[in-house]
Amino acid sequence: MNLARRAKVLVLGLFAGGVFALQGCKKAEPPPPPGALQMLGVNVDLPRLEQEFQNASPELQIVVQEIKRECRTWQLAKAGLALETLANNPSLTESQKKAVSEVAGQVNRVSAKRTAPGGR
Repeated sequence: MNLARRAKVLVLGLFAGGVFALQGCKKAEPPPPPGALQMLGVNVDLPRLEQEFQNASPELQIVVQEIKRECRTWQLAKAGLALETLANNPSLTESQKKAVSEVAGQVNRVSAKRTAPGGR
């Protein structure tokens, strides 16, 4: 094999190796929580929300069920309003407030992706 051909093979080999090495550099996303709703690549952790409110008043549990139903039927604006209503309830514990805030953020990310060009 002549020198030019060897150099070409070496360069192509290094290039291919670099491409494969960069593939392994992607940040690994954590697996979705069990039962989380996958919406446009966003994990909406509805099971956590439901768990935080399992011992809450029946009125709050109804709101949580409403949020779950609205998310599953892609009524994101309604889900957002219900989450806002829930977040403004003064009887929530800190862990309930945190769960509501996290799910609201997830729903907002889905809404933003959905309204972006190429969204659903």
